[in-house]
Amino acid sequence: MKFSTYKIKHPGLAKLVQYILFNYSGNANHTTVITSYANNNICLGVVKERMLAHCSSGIKKFHCHSGIQSYISGLYSAPHHFQVEGIFDEICIDFTPLGYYHFLKNRLKPMCSEKTSCMNFGAQLA
Repeated sequence: MKFSTYKIKHPGLAKLVQYILFNYSGNANHTTVITSYANNNICLGVVKERMLAHCSSGIKKFHCHSGIQSYISGLYSAPHHFQVEGIFDEICIDFTPLGYYHFLKNRLKPMCSEKTSCMNFGAQLA
């Protein structure tokens, strides 16, 4: 798995977006668990040909799915684990709470506690 982070440099935009994270794996045999620690940001994840699903084990897994999918996660107080298998291509835009409402008009569902993610945008990112 390769990671790359873009730190926002513009002072006005930095108040709204903390950073942009790029995650990529081109290895079909690759399996890893990514741990996201307690945070105070809201992540808009955009994933190519994957969909995030909750599992009974408490680990969130990305399953194969056609097209571009999105999910919202964040504002949780304990670490959460995301399992990634095979080829993976994702962009995470980590907004401050103020930034989320500046760019996105959808009200957050009550997921912003211990339930870590929801499909605020439906199956496809419009």
